[in-house]
Amino acid sequence: MSTNGGAMQVTTEVVDVTNLSNAGHHVWDPAANTDIDNPQAVSVIGQEDPTYDITWDHVNGDRFHVTEVNDTGDGTGGVQDVASGTDIGEVKLRVEGRR
Repeated sequence: MSTNGGAMQVTTEVVDVTNLSNAGHHVWDPAANTDIDNPQAVSVIGQEDPTYDITWDHVNGDRFHVTEVNDTGDGTGGVQDVASGTDIGEVKLRVEGRR
């Protein structure tokens, strides 16, 4: 026998990150910032500044993980966390879950 767990809800949110809360990540609680009480999936679907690689990190807490390529020009660069306090612009999210 199956039970109805409620209808799946989807919303999009635009978060303006003008001050990255910590080096490499920014905390954002989807349950507190949307009308979805039980978020089950969050996806980054757009961003204002394409120089950053922004992903959703649900394992280490509800937050964005923000990195950038350190291009030294000589092939020795790599990916590094973005410094705290950085303005990374707007990030558009798709949040799925149940109310």
